[in-house]
Amino acid sequence: MSIATAIIVGVVVGLIVGRVLIALVHRFSAQPFGQPDPSGAYTSAGDLMLWLATPVAFATVAWWLRDDPRLIAYAVFAAAALALTAIDLREMRLPREISYPAALLGLAGLISGAALDGDWSRLRSALIGAVIAVVVLGLVHLISRGGFGDGDVRLAPLIGLFLGDRGLAMVPIGLMVSFVLAAVVAIIVLASGRLKRHDSIPFGPFLLAGTALTFAVGNQLYALITP
Repeated sequence: MSIATAIIVGVVVGLIVGRVLIALVHRFSAQPFGQPDPSGAYTSAGDLMLWLATPVAFATVAWWLRDDPRLIAYAVFAAAALALTAIDLREMRLPREISYPAALLGLAGLISGAALDGDWSRLRSALIGAVIAVVVLGLVHLISRGGFGDGDVRLAPLIGLFLGDRGLAMVPIGLMVSFVLAAVVAIIVLASGRLKRHDSIPFGPFLLAGTALTFAVGNQLYALITP
């Protein structure tokens, strides 16, 4: 598939999926989200941002993995990441009704990709990565005594699968990047006075953004921190 074709298909599919994600976010939000117009559609700024972000994400994935049989799996990750981020930023919760099915669908996509190209080592690495992420974030949750949400632990299989698919070394790097991003943003917001010392911030978006950033520059970061 050519680059131009991949991007066009990604944008078109993303515009369609974006509408589905908006419905999904409304379905699993604990509070009403936006105001409906007479046709029953929602027109909040959050809806518009989600709808516009989806084709951008899908076009990026299509350009990056246009010849990889795991393309659909990563599209599932992108869609889940956008929906979960939208909910977590507003309500500080990550619904298991999205996290768990996304992990299962992502796993199915990775299995399909391994079957198509015969590279089963990537699938093994993905499964180990999921276990590592669950253990690490589960320990953080226990040590923090509730300061680190259980929804973030439920997100661990999803991010661990895809970080592991890129290589086991990407799992600790992705988690490290996520925590650094959260710390930097927290410091900036604290310094601006918009956040008090004991206030909480949603961590799910940082886990997802850190994972996506590791897809892009994880190998370069690995080269920097290893002899």
